[in-house]
Amino acid sequence: MSESSTRLRDLVPGQDFLGFCVVRKVEQRVTRNGKIYLLVELGDTSGRLRARWWNRPADWEKICPAGQVVKVKARAVQVEDRVELNILRLRPARAGDAVRPEDLLPASQKDVADLQHRFYQHLGSIQNPHLKALLNRIFDEPEFERRFFQAPAGKLWHHAYLYGMLEHVVCMLDLSEVLASHYPQLNLELLKCGIVLHDLGKVWEYATTRGFVDFTDEGRLIGHPVIGQNQLREWVSRQPDFPSELVLQLLHLMLSADALSGVGSPVQPMTLEAAALACLNQLDGLVNAFARIGEKDVLPGSRWSKFNNLLNRFVYVGQKAQDGPAENQ
Repeated sequence: MSESSTRLRDLVPGQDFLGFCVVRKVEQRVTRNGKIYLLVELGDTSGRLRARWWNRPADWEKICPAGQVVKVKARAVQVEDRVELNILRLRPARAGDAVRPEDLLPASQKDVADLQHRFYQHLGSIQNPHLKALLNRIFDEPEFERRFFQAPAGKLWHHAYLYGMLEHVVCMLDLSEVLASHYPQLNLELLKCGIVLHDLGKVWEYATTRGFVDFTDEGRLIGHPVIGQNQLREWVSRQPDFPSELVLQLLHLMLSADALSGVGSPVQPMTLEAAALACLNQLDGLVNAFARIGEKDVLPGSRWSKFNNLLNRFVYVGQKAQDGPAENQ
């Protein structure tokens, strides 16, 4: 059997799979009848998929710990409302396989060079001397620029892939201009600066070195809002003439950005720009998540997604997603 060209999340029930994946999670389970098996979460560039290994070897903990790249032979099966894998064979990747964990990470499907170009166009539109100097200082650091652009914007929910942060921020920046055309009262330059900075703590909150998005110790213990505001204070301290009022406004934008997302924020939006940023953040995050659910979490022939625990609902994809455009009646 040759390696499969089908990625994990594109598999349909009954289809065979042979290829490389990264082990995201693994735990030993026992059925009601007392049969022991391994429940393994595998990942590749398409996302993640649950698998069961019924004939696991005794030394399975050495073969497939979390973060291990493995070569898997398996068959896709339908379990309730989802596709899973039954693992037939599994082995750790070898040096000759030339597969690295980072090769299996999902990445933005958009043109990254174009996203970077649009990002810097937005930064160039900011003329406030203090904000301009701050952003120039931040993004003149090549290592931070690289990490910021490559960072995911989420772990599982929205933009949870390489360059997800860049994609998310550029979309919000684009939308901010539309919003400002309807609300001239908005300080667009302040709003844009807040959009760029609102998730910067995620550069340190997430790690991708094991082949999937995971929390760093710092990220899990402190969280990106606190990490981000601490980093902002450090950058601003290098500009002695930076107005204290402007620092306060930026910190408020960062700390209230997730107020509508369901994860909670230290404070609620209390300025016009903070209200706008929180709405744009929620809008882009939710639409991105719904789009991913429609693409990844729907069984062939179904018009509904599997039940989504985070949303506490099913998502209807209907005729448009499954059957193509409807005929004019």
